[in-house]
Amino acid sequence: RTPVSDSAPGACASPCSTSLGLRSATTLPTMAAVVAAPAYRIPELLVQVLGITGTVCWILMLAPQAVKNFRKQSTEGLSLGMVIIWHVASVISTGYFAKDVDGNFFAILSFGSCGLFCSLIEAQEVAYKREARRQLLLWGLTTLLFATQVGASLAFYGLFSAMPDEAAYLIGNVLPSILLGAGFLPQIHEFTSSKSIGGYSFGVTLFDVVGCATNSAVLFAPASTSIADAAREAAPFLTIIVMHVVLVAVATAVVCRVPRVVKEAQVQTEDEDTEDAGSSGSSNSDSAPEANLGQDFFSI
Repeated sequence: RTPVSDSAPGACASPCSTSLGLRSATTLPTMAAVVAAPAYRIPELLVQVLGITGTVCWILMLAPQAVKNFRKQSTEGLSLGMVIIWHVASVISTGYFAKDVDGNFFAILSFGSCGLFCSLIEAQEVAYKREARRQLLLWGLTTLLFATQVGASLAFYGLFSAMPDEAAYLIGNVLPSILLGAGFLPQIHEFTSSKSIGGYSFGVTLFDVVGCATNSAVLFAPASTSIADAAREAAPFLTIIVMHVVLVAVATAVVCRVPRVVKEAQVQTEDEDTEDAGSSGSSNSDSAPEANLGQDFFSI
């Protein structure tokens, strides 16, 4: 939708049927102002491309993680806490944005898809720990969880419809944003406690960062929106980007530290083996000097 600047009174939100030649002279300056003032700070086509890109990235955000789990037949290394927190945030947001289906269709589609993949990953967590009937359990549990998600979103929709707008905004928009940011903490803890990043797909980070960046750019694009207002609206997206930066920094630290820890352990093991070999050689030196020399040679 192309926003109409508040500073241009009399501007038409839809094409006007009256021709410019039949307008009064007092209308012409207003029309000239509308034509002179651009609707966006960047080209409108770019705004549309960014909007579509952001929506697609959010829809596919958790797809790489689901694929990684499927290939491994395991969810080891992935924090289930992160997935559950994001799932709750998606359910609440879907119910909130359902208040205006026409205006928020892409937001509903994005959060609904995120919830669907959360249901799939949660089902993978249960199914891949069983040996028998994995596929039946996987898809049956995914269907059950997604049906529960739809029902919960409808319940939140009814709740938000009966609430005052300010309360609905706090619970339906601010709270999910906080949950999305807090969801990173369990995965960061998983990295640091397991000393491994193998269970997490960084395709999630790629899709999420690109989606948040493009959605933020769309919010800053309208010329009628102040930078301060755009920054406030984009705060959840910017917070998610910052949390991904922290997540990647922790993962990098884990990757850099693990080889050093392994090397230190190997050196310690070699030292212990050398001490054992030396003590064993000393005890047998009187009886077998040649064997002791050979053992020292091979230990070196």
